[in-house]
Amino acid sequence: MTDWYKKLIWGWTTGRKCNVAYFAGLFDGEGSINIITPTGSRYAWALSCAVKMTNSRELMAEMKAAFGGNTGEKWSYRRNGNKPQYYWQVRARLAGKFLAAVYPFLRVKKEEAEVAIRFQQTIRTSRGARHLTEEETSFRMARKLELEALR
Repeated sequence: MTDWYKKLIWGWTTGRKCNVAYFAGLFDGEGSINIITPTGSRYAWALSCAVKMTNSRELMAEMKAAFGGNTGEKWSYRRNGNKPQYYWQVRARLAGKFLAAVYPFLRVKKEEAEVAIRFQQTIRTSRGARHLTEEETSFRMARKLELEALR
């Protein structure tokens, strides 16, 4: 077991033991998995996982402490007296690690996670931009469409 995974499973967040199964359940109900490609780019594909909720700033901070990523608040939801929406998001390798950690506990998003993990396993980490082959582009687009079809 890698040190990163041990820290994740047995780690401590805000003085409490990190409960991966709890976070998996939260992600199953309130989370989303996306494959993103910026317009006009053939090599900048990325996996993204996010959770968005109201009344949950502390919970989003706990997810960030456990899995990394970013947190924030969407102020536009405060208009007309609505509650603010808080979010947590991870991308790329962190998203792949997050899905690998919560995968055993997922129920609703298990198939989506399988597709996303297969996608992330094809991403090579290298510095600098490189163009993808047609085969790589086709594979990634097929995973994106497969993920969208599962929703």
